[in-house]
Amino acid sequence: MIILNIKENILFILIHELTHLLDLKYLKKLFINYINNELEIYNIDTQISDELICDIAGLLFSNKIINDNNFITNFKNLWKYLMHNNKVILTNEVKYKLVDDKKYGRYWIVEDSKDIFKGITRNELRKQAYKYILNGNTNFKDLIDPIDNKKIKFIKLSANEYLHGTNSKKLNNIKFNHKMRLIPSIKDLIDNANIKYYSPLVHNNKLFKKGFNNYQGVIKVDNITYKYIIRIGIAKLDYIFYDLTL
Repeated sequence: MIILNIKENILFILIHELTHLLDLKYLKKLFINYINNELEIYNIDTQISDELICDIAGLLFSNKIINDNNFITNFKNLWKYLMHNNKVILTNEVKYKLVDDKKYGRYWIVEDSKDIFKGITRNELRKQAYKYILNGNTNFKDLIDPIDNKKIKFIKLSANEYLHGTNSKKLNNIKFNHKMRLIPSIKDLIDNANIKYYSPLVHNNKLFKKGFNNYQGVIKVDNITYKYIIRIGIAKLDYIFYDLTL
């Protein structure tokens, strides 16, 4: 007699359907390479169906989650990962795609067709970026620092440092353009950073005497891959966005 695990069956169906949102061509390639290289089984049919890949994901992830004590948290994380692959934020201003790469690990690709700053001249870009950081940042209204669970503020210092700070001054026109175009992405780059850490103040800054929380990850814009660090300054009473460096 087979006893059905209702919770696992529901998870299987959900994960199977969510997997359809992913880049199945990339998943198939990973799957075939794994079988050939790790299991040493050759002559695998390269015409693997989408349904088979989704079934495999459903079986693996539902089983992994169901056997983990922290079931709810793990399922939420899986849901977030899968949904982010087709995520559109800020009323389609920016679109992201999550990619796993052997060289760079997991990183985000910003799709140009949804980029609100693409095609703007450098001078106009400065004006629009400055306004956006201070006024148009609807995506920042409830932005929370994940390390300390404090709301992040954006002030004139944030806009000035982002546009005119040391990092921005050393960037060429292309990289400067890319940095400006990442402004609507700040929330996602913080929430999905690969490394999150606190660092003490390393120079004389009267405002951020308590140091910084840092968010480090990888992102790709126009086929150029960057390692980024976002710094959140910890002031006496406030957590203030400081800069994003490329």
